[in-house]
Amino acid sequence: MSTNESPLIRAWHAIENETASGTFRRRVSTLLPVYVTLTNPHALPGLVVEVDSLDELDLGDVRGSDRIRLAKRSVSPPQLALEATERDHTDIFLTVAEDIAGHLVDCADERAAAATLVQRFATWQRFLRRESGSILSSSAQLGLFGELTTLRDLLAPAVGYRDAIEAWTGPDRVAQDFQLGRIAIEVKAVIHSEPQVFKIDGERQLDDLGLDALVLAHHRIVRHRGAGSTLPALIDEVRSEIGSDIIAQDRFTDGLNTYGFHDEDRTEYSAIGYTLRETVHYRVHRGFPRITEADLPPGTGAVRYAVTAGACEQYRIEDAQVSGWLAEPTPLADGGIAPESAVVEYKSTAWTPTGETRSPEHRQKVVKDLQTAIVKTIVAFLNTDGGELVIGLDDDQAVVGLEPDLSERGLAIGDLDAFELQLTTLLRNQIDPLVTQQARIRFEAHNDKHTCHVTVAPSPNPRFGVPLATSNEPARPTFWVRTGNATNSLGDRDLIDYVLSHWH
Repeated sequence: MSTNESPLIRAWHAIENETASGTFRRRVSTLLPVYVTLTNPHALPGLVVEVDSLDELDLGDVRGSDRIRLAKRSVSPPQLALEATERDHTDIFLTVAEDIAGHLVDCADERAAAATLVQRFATWQRFLRRESGSILSSSAQLGLFGELTTLRDLLAPAVGYRDAIEAWTGPDRVAQDFQLGRIAIEVKAVIHSEPQVFKIDGERQLDDLGLDALVLAHHRIVRHRGAGSTLPALIDEVRSEIGSDIIAQDRFTDGLNTYGFHDEDRTEYSAIGYTLRETVHYRVHRGFPRITEADLPPGTGAVRYAVTAGACEQYRIEDAQVSGWLAEPTPLADGGIAPESAVVEYKSTAWTPTGETRSPEHRQKVVKDLQTAIVKTIVAFLNTDGGELVIGLDDDQAVVGLEPDLSERGLAIGDLDAFELQLTTLLRNQIDPLVTQQARIRFEAHNDKHTCHVTVAPSPNPRFGVPLATSNEPARPTFWVRTGNATNSLGDRDLIDYVLSHWH
């Protein structure tokens, strides 16, 4: 070892040959908490400054390049971390880190050291971008190709390009690559000839806490030289399909620029092409091979690990199931055409008895039974394949209209907003507050009468409804499904078997 080596290089040599998983570090400064690190299994070098707080530290647009990134880490104690994005970038990283570490030794305290790191790296960031021509690394190109493939093949057919692009969070380097409502999708593109291993960047990437569903999209891709579809060709295809939607076009270009792809560099990406060999989707939930924040001891974080595709196979789900969660429920063309079926149900009224009642008590029971029938149907659609409930048509498809229900509640005839409010309140109270995300209400006119159509998307998770109590005993949550044109409740072992088979 040369005596002329800087403290950072000497510290790096002390850990560079470590092979065990985890993060190894050596102190660079005797006075300040500045460390050089090695993070396995990907052998990524890093430079870390520990601080007492990150609140006042502004990174501005200093986030790094495709080879070196800068980030705040909310661990204990908090860290400002500079790290190579790939092992291949170790040499350039050590050059940058050695220069920065030389400027940190004169800082009065760790806050000054963190600010100096940001300022000095800003200069390096401009140089690295000029030196590289802002060209994405090979792994970043593959990642972008995978995300755009998911956008084109999964998101856009389900929700349209504008909403799909709005849901594209990959350029912002957040936990997952897409988030639409409470559905998130993380994309992993892996070269077909290489081991099918997913590199997971952080304990939040596969954490479905707070989500209705988290999906891992796995693309097996063959990489060619001079063949296949190039990255610019895929981008052109997406732009062509977006068409004349200027807002979507602008947002798409902004996303590409943020990701690091610029149209002036198109020729740099023309030599390499890709062919999609296979796409598989996995549902990430309980039991999935992953590390989440809840699995870690207090004070630890920024975990990077690997998951093999084979370990995920039992969580595989069909593409159509994912599309069903994402898409708006498809309404029937005309509620009066389709017969009742597994996805169509008619109700004459929502809460108004259509026949004679024997007493006020009997009438009250019938009213509650009618409302429970509405709740049962919506829950069953959620738990099966979605569907449409039509209120205001009898079983023979004769138009009854909403007028009896409006009159029953003392509402003005034709006050559809009031009807919708009453129906929404019923569903939220007897199912859950999130039901309106998957159940859409619309009205259709039939001469002087109206019908209400509730289109329901299949739910990513089991849903329960509570019948309206008709006795002194409180009603219990119930699980309903559609079987043909009937609605049935399931309990005990039948419920467990159904949940395991329907949602894996």
